[in-house]
Amino acid sequence: MKDLIIIRGSNHFPQDLELTVEHSHPLLRTNCCAAFSVEEGGEERLVIAAEVEREFRDEQLAEVAGAVRQAVAETHDVEVWCVSLLRRGSILKTSSGKIQRAGCRRAFLEDDLEVVAEQRSRTTAPPAPAPPAPTPPAPTPPDRRREVEGWLLDRLAARLGVSRAEIDPGQPFARYGLDSAAAVSLVGELEERLGVELPETLLYQHPTIDRLATYLGTRRPDQAAAAAGRAASRHRDPAAGETGAQEPLAVVGVGCRFPGADGPEAFWTLLRDGVDAVTEVPPERWDAAAFYAPEAATPGKSNTRWGGFLDAVDRFDAEFFDISPREAARMDPQQRFILEVAWHALEHAGIVPAELAGSATGVFVGISTNDYRQLQMGGDPERIDAYAGTGNALSIAANRLSYALDLRGPSLAVDTACSSSLVAVHAAGRSLRAGECDLALAGGVNLMLSPEWTLTFSQARMMAADGRCKTFDAAADGYVRGEGCGVVVLKRLSDARRDGDRVLALVLGSAVNQDGRSNGL
Repeated sequence: MKDLIIIRGSNHFPQDLELTVEHSHPLLRTNCCAAFSVEEGGEERLVIAAEVEREFRDEQLAEVAGAVRQAVAETHDVEVWCVSLLRRGSILKTSSGKIQRAGCRRAFLEDDLEVVAEQRSRTTAPPAPAPPAPTPPAPTPPDRRREVEGWLLDRLAARLGVSRAEIDPGQPFARYGLDSAAAVSLVGELEERLGVELPETLLYQHPTIDRLATYLGTRRPDQAAAAAGRAASRHRDPAAGETGAQEPLAVVGVGCRFPGADGPEAFWTLLRDGVDAVTEVPPERWDAAAFYAPEAATPGKSNTRWGGFLDAVDRFDAEFFDISPREAARMDPQQRFILEVAWHALEHAGIVPAELAGSATGVFVGISTNDYRQLQMGGDPERIDAYAGTGNALSIAANRLSYALDLRGPSLAVDTACSSSLVAVHAAGRSLRAGECDLALAGGVNLMLSPEWTLTFSQARMMAADGRCKTFDAAADGYVRGEGCGVVVLKRLSDARRDGDRVLALVLGSAVNQDGRSNGL
């Protein structure tokens, strides 16, 4: 408890902060970080002193410090005042290898740390520019947007003590260390500048300079204040028309990745040509021979070596979705696939994903297993961090897509085993017909990253030994597992016709039921 850090009345354990920092960027060394507080400007401020690898270059300071600030702000909701990057092997430790936090703090105050690069925030905000005089004509929307963006760039640059050029308008405010208190403070400054009342959650609703400037700059101040205080969902008036529960749903876009087929056109070609995409288990998944036994229900063994597998499940363009490398590494690849395939589905529908921000768009994802969780955590509690939770929770598969695209409709993960994707489409249809959303992304994802579920199904005699489904055949002896991700873009048919969308198919109706106490669970 002697090292406990108390900032603005909140307790922070330095070990937790240090673990977060060490995982925030690959150039930071493990067990070579100290978190402590110092008094500056009449308040306790958080300092992070961390060793960097030899490969570190001065021009990487903003990148590394930004990763540290973002990770700490998002995980612990506390602002880092100073990031000191130290020479390899220089941080103070005991003879047993424990960090000497008190010694590091003294060395910091005495300027005795072996610092290779450092970034400090200002302890007080610079004076805000005087509000513009009311006499000049109101600026046009592009001018307003540029003015707001410039003001925000100046404020953040001044806060961090860096140039405007070092601030990326597309990065989240958390990247620059803004915790909830700092975010509320910045909203207060915006209120003074614009002369209107704004919600304290404004920076969470519009979490980058780009998005906040666009939001505030394309509206008159009174419009922005009113709109920001309202719920984002746009509910359809039930009396607005006779669409009701029976209106067909239009499929206006499709995205998919299946074994042997990356995209809807490739999948159609595979079906047309009768290509067999079932293969033996790839060695990078697991050693099929080690788990194989031809006799069904052999303990610890599977009676099949077959499945439908995707290629390159370890690849993901994290930067495209503004996700840090640290968080991406913790994300179940199923979450990554949903992001990518949903994006492709929207492009297939002729919809610009960025234009859906703030819209009543629903997300419905069928997902049932998460092998990656076991691979990530594997019984080692020290590997568990906040991103391990969000990266492996099934609910986040849907929620992450809503977050990434700023979608304000329902966001649900559906698990009904093999029917999960179909039930996701059913749920999307009900939501569209009820007016809860105006557009829906519905689909499902499945990956097989470890053998446990295949072993389970083999013990239940559910797996076909030859990897072939023999539906309605006397020789049927089970099914074969497969991977894939598919997403459809759905609208009410009347909306699709109004918008001039290409309609690929119609969903006339759907229903869900359980068969109760039948032949088996």
